[in-house]
Amino acid sequence: MFLQILHTCDQRMEVTINSMQWHENEVAVQFHWLLQLIHNQILYGGHIVSLGLAAMVSTVMLLLGQSFRWEFVLIVYLGTLCVYNYDHVRDSQFDDQGNCTRSQYLTGHRRLYVLLLLSYVSLFFVLLVVFGNLSSIIMGVVMLVISVLYTDVFKKLTRHVVGFKNVFTSVFLSLLLVFTLMYHELALSSWFVLFTVFVFLHFLLDTSFCDLKDMDDDQRKGLKTLPLWLGTQRYLWFAHGLNLLSFGVLIGAVLFYSLPWFALGLLTFFIYRIWYIEHARRTPDRIPFLCHVAVDAEYLFWPVVVGVGLVLCWFA
Repeated sequence: MFLQILHTCDQRMEVTINSMQWHENEVAVQFHWLLQLIHNQILYGGHIVSLGLAAMVSTVMLLLGQSFRWEFVLIVYLGTLCVYNYDHVRDSQFDDQGNCTRSQYLTGHRRLYVLLLLSYVSLFFVLLVVFGNLSSIIMGVVMLVISVLYTDVFKKLTRHVVGFKNVFTSVFLSLLLVFTLMYHELALSSWFVLFTVFVFLHFLLDTSFCDLKDMDDDQRKGLKTLPLWLGTQRYLWFAHGLNLLSFGVLIGAVLFYSLPWFALGLLTFFIYRIWYIEHARRTPDRIPFLCHVAVDAEYLFWPVVVGVGLVLCWFA
């Protein structure tokens, strides 16, 4: 009888231990799934791009001598997330050959993306209406509508006009500088126009460089992107030219049009861009990483570099 009781206890203990192990494994699996979801959301959800553009307008605020306004930076961040998520969810069904991992992630989490998109749009409009003025509200709505029209209408023109997607996107993103002026109710100056040209050339390089990772898919769709039209090697030389031209415009704005001299700190990224363009030439398999991280993350450091320049200006 005693042995039977011991045997029963052993069986129950074994069941308990197995249950605890199963529970621990389930928790580990769920935790790993959560980490993977966060990783994919950061990588494919547009957060690096959105933070970069928010940092870029923060840099513009420093150059304009404006105090930091958290709600404006958040409006730009949310607006960019709206555009990015709408475009990628809308196009995910066509991405299966060009970017399989991204396509599988977006397709598998479509409901999540719809909920996130609705949240982003709602917060964007609430903040814009509460804190913005009439001109900035109109500008914000127009930019959001144009971004939707681009995905559904204008993007098709890239099949007929070489580089249309790159030029359109660069002009659209450059309008964020105009949006900054309207939000802060400031007048347009000559140096600001040149700095907008500098930013436009930067975005033209960025958007066309990121087309390198999608060349096979773009060719299948019949899109006439700059890398497809020029070929990879000639395009990379073209990218070097754009880089040189953009920083030439920046130097000219400082020397002749009263752009604050601490803006020259952005010359740091002239070398940075040479690095990743040449890195793409020598190690083509690293191009997706360069596009998703190196290109988008650059703008995160703009306010840091300009801010350091501003502090040095105070002590000079």
